[in-house]
Amino acid sequence: MLKRCRPVVFVIAIAILAGCAHVPKESAQLSQELTGMINSAQAAHLNLIEGYVNERRTRVDDFMKDKWIPDFLGRFVKESDVLGQIEKAGTPSEKGKVMLQFAEAATKEIYARRASQMAALDGIERTMKDEVRAHYADMLTVNQAVTAHLMSAAKVGEARDELLKQLKISGKEVFPVDKINDILDRIVRYEGKLDELPKYVDEAKKLIKREK
Repeated sequence: MLKRCRPVVFVIAIAILAGCAHVPKESAQLSQELTGMINSAQAAHLNLIEGYVNERRTRVDDFMKDKWIPDFLGRFVKESDVLGQIEKAGTPSEKGKVMLQFAEAATKEIYARRASQMAALDGIERTMKDEVRAHYADMLTVNQAVTAHLMSAAKVGEARDELLKQLKISGKEVFPVDKINDILDRIVRYEGKLDELPKYVDEAKKLIKREK
């Protein structure tokens, strides 16, 4: 996990610094290369998270349209007795008022449901992005420290390859994607009470930020 990995990269920095003699002239070139690569990786990672969560937003809308809204309207028509009220209405204008009141009440419920599900996805997306930004900030800090004290005998190419190998951390180590997928899918298909929906967001945040 991400928080487990941060101390590791700082240990790498300390180990390299311990053997440094002086700063080679190539260190500025190496620093520029690594900094650019780390920034590019961060931008790509954040874009992937955005697309990853946007796909769930689309699935929420599909679920609402294909499953939840039809089921809800079926229950709401029966519970509100809107058909009986329309039948009892004396004039077309009165019937229209009954239909309008029903539509407004139903729309309010549908909007609240969708807004709550989208807010849950937003909260998880923000937490994931914050954790990724912190992850890359640590990598940049390590890169700056290491580059400032490179061993004088190191060649730029060899040093770059070694540092990239040491600093590389896979996506699975940032946070447990499979478990977060499960939570996001539960939010997408959620049909329970809205006041219980935040528990899924809290569960995801604990997984993203958990320490090992």
